[in-house]
Amino acid sequence: MSPPAGAHPLLQDAMQIDVARERLSIRVTATWEEILVAATAAGRGSAPLDERVRRHGEYVLAHLTVESDGHRLTGAVVETPPASAAAPPFSYVLSYPWSPGASPAARITLRNQVLREIGLALGGPWEVSYLVTVTDHGGAGAAPRLLGADPLTIECDGAPASAGGARLAWAYLRQGILHILRGYDHLLFVAALVLAAVTLRDLIKVVVAFTLAHATTLTLCALRWIALPESIVEPLIAASIVVVALQNVLAPASSRRAPRLAIAFGFGLLHGCGFASGALQAMRDLPAAGLGLAVGAFSLGVEIGHQAIVIPTFMLLNRLRERTTAATMAAIQRAGSAAIAVAGGVYLWLALHR
Repeated sequence: MSPPAGAHPLLQDAMQIDVARERLSIRVTATWEEILVAATAAGRGSAPLDERVRRHGEYVLAHLTVESDGHRLTGAVVETPPASAAAPPFSYVLSYPWSPGASPAARITLRNQVLREIGLALGGPWEVSYLVTVTDHGGAGAAPRLLGADPLTIECDGAPASAGGARLAWAYLRQGILHILRGYDHLLFVAALVLAAVTLRDLIKVVVAFTLAHATTLTLCALRWIALPESIVEPLIAASIVVVALQNVLAPASSRRAPRLAIAFGFGLLHGCGFASGALQAMRDLPAAGLGLAVGAFSLGVEIGHQAIVIPTFMLLNRLRERTTAATMAAIQRAGSAAIAVAGGVYLWLALHR
């Protein structure tokens, strides 16, 4: 099995921290995609699959820095998935004893470098974030939050829920923006919408419809009301890119009418199901209020990401439209849409052969 041809090099898993009197324990979950990419980065891409799964805990341990009140802790992998485990999420436990003579920490700082050494991938640089929950001395701890590219500091006596909620909302807002800017399936789909648009108002309506549909299925998946396997969702997302781009080429007039709104909404439902399975699993572990906050902030980030792309691109095309003839502009739109259709076809082929 080789690393999957997913459209988003932005992964999310879960991390549960237990602050006990003798040690700090961290239970980390991982998806197939994270394990396979990490094994390739560590030079174990050709190793047996069960070995790649078993040794992923060592990889995470080497790429996670844990500090207790400013002092770095030395950890070990004390639990790996059983040999019978065949489906994600896979669970690993890392144990960090306190320094000799030290008491449980008042402040824990985490730094995450998982997959950072890989560099660029399709859609941008790899980034793995973790939804972190904390149990402090057997009781409740800080509110859930995301550990991503920036260090995460946890006050072990508990953080105010409002502050934790604000941090969680900001983290998911950022995730939503990156979900668009680093997801080439979204970029291709939105580019096809922009090329066919004549007025900014119509373009914004189509993109908002796409975002609302995306948020709808994301919420339903997070609530476990629907579940579609990636083997079905990824090819359908790729096909949606091809369909919209070919509509621009073969029936450009119809791509500027009301049915385009329905098409954008319908395909937005598919794209919402394509959000990383590890992220959905992490979202499901949130309380109801936290889940609503995460989905709302993420969807807002998706819309910000969309508008950050479509408005400047539309303005650039409008300027070009003013400086060229209608025939030249039509040729540009057809050529751009044809290129998007080809790229979507490549993505479809990869999705069907992953």
